[in-house]
Amino acid sequence: MKKIIFSLLVLMAALAWSCKDDSGDYIEQMYTDAMLSKGAKACMTVSKDTAAAHLCVPEGMSAYAISFPNSGQYRAVRDTLAALGQSELLDTLYSRITRSCELMGDNATTIFNTAIEAVVFDNPSDLVYGPQDTITHYLKLYKGNEIQSGVASALGTHFGTTGATSTWNEIIALYNANSTTTLTIDLNGFVASRFLEAFYTEMAAEELLIRTDASHRVTENLKKIFGEIGESKK
Repeated sequence: MKKIIFSLLVLMAALAWSCKDDSGDYIEQMYTDAMLSKGAKACMTVSKDTAAAHLCVPEGMSAYAISFPNSGQYRAVRDTLAALGQSELLDTLYSRITRSCELMGDNATTIFNTAIEAVVFDNPSDLVYGPQDTITHYLKLYKGNEIQSGVASALGTHFGTTGATSTWNEIIALYNANSTTTLTIDLNGFVASRFLEAFYTEMAAEELLIRTDASHRVTENLKKIFGEIGESKK
């Protein structure tokens, strides 16, 4: 019996030795993937902070004017108000929507931080060494719905503060009183989508700078991943 046990131990030791990674490639790969994931999240975080700093301030949304498209019920609203001589209500609404978006700094930061913390990377190297906006696109792809929902909800509070809600209710009342159809536009969802288009655009612009300009690598992870490791891959 002792001989059998000894023989099994010897066999297990031999198998373990044969599977040993003398090159250290496996350990290095695991370390690199961990660092790449941290670097990708750091890129998301810094890009998010930059987007909020650019947009969620007075006049921050000036380059991303939000207005209704000229189609569907949106066009019907515009035509109805124009026929009633009340087109200025839309201008007031747009102004108050813009101000609401500019008040979203703390909300956007919280919503994006939660999403970034929860994101998981299957192949972080594909993101770090991918096209210039890959990391921003990945966040939008895998956490976009959650972010959209959170932003739409938060906007509702700011609509009340800026008066956008009261203006929108006035528009709804006028439309419904002068139309054969009932207005079904989801204002919160519409504005959230437009606000996030601007936000992701700003994030992508910052991601590109992180990849190409050392002065934008403001954390050790960014310096490591997009500096030392990134340069070695060129």
